[in-house]
Amino acid sequence: MFAGTSTLFFAFINLAKLGPYHQLQPYGPAEMSGALVLIPFALVGTVVGLT
Repeated sequence: MFAGTSTLFFAFINLAKLGPYHQLQPYGPAEMSGALVLIPFALVGTVVGLT
C-alpha cells in the first residue's frame, strides 16, 4: 500500500510542476538540436547496459 500511495503522491507533485516549468520555456532550438545529436548515444548505451 505504501508503494502505491507514494507513487501517486509523487506523480501528483510532478504533474503540478509541469505548468510553471512550461512557462519558463526551457527548450530552444539549440537544446533540441543537441538532444537530437545525443539520441543515438543514449540508444547505444541502453543496449550496452543490457548486456
